[in-house]
Amino acid sequence: LYILITKRQEPNSTTARSMLRLAEAMLRAAPSRAVTMASEIQQWLKTPIPALETELLDTFDLLIDFGVPSAILYEWYRDWLTYLLELPGIRDFTSLQTWLSLGRWMQGEDYLLAQLEGQLKDATDERVDDPVAALPRGFRIGIFSFRESSAKRVCDMLLARNAELNVQICKEKDLNEPTKALAQHCDLAVVVTSCVSHALTYGIEPYLLRPPVYPSSSGSTSIIRAIESNLLTFQGS
Repeated sequence: LYILITKRQEPNSTTARSMLRLAEAMLRAAPSRAVTMASEIQQWLKTPIPALETELLDTFDLLIDFGVPSAILYEWYRDWLTYLLELPGIRDFTSLQTWLSLGRWMQGEDYLLAQLEGQLKDATDERVDDPVAALPRGFRIGIFSFRESSAKRVCDMLLARNAELNVQICKEKDLNEPTKALAQHCDLAVVVTSCVSHALTYGIEPYLLRPPVYPSSSGSTSIIRAIESNLLTFQGS
């Protein structure tokens, strides 16, 4: 299926999401394929398509988490980013935050990082409401995911917007006392079903205070977007 998609199917939101899930499953079984898969996916997603920005950012997350070095990813990163930054209008805040985080990790060129920082400031100034910044002090978010590196990036981005949050990461495969305690006491549970065991997913459900958030991908951008969407719905109700 992965070969069929990357060799025969045109990139769109549906095929990109399917590719991500298949690639993650394959990398868990054979992490040594990460560099080869990075080259294959880069050829498939080489042409910048603004509608697939989130899927691309989640792809970078996945490849980085499986050890693909920045030298292999940077030209791909730069080509997409240069194209997107030249588009008219103010870029999306969450995407800019992720692009900047990835760019700093890749030790990107100063002029690109400066452009990102400038556009992120503009996007911040334009935001009328930030559901993350509006959360009360000590609001506890529990992220249940095996992908600790991606979850840590989410944690860093959330704390950059609201330093008084309490964000905790659970990477356990089975229900135990610490996991149960986190489920019982978190104000918002984020369950990354593409990257967590079924046993844990169903095990924590009876202990949650409210329905959890289920991101569409285990990448940091998708997780942040799912959290924002849930908070906007909750705060508006």
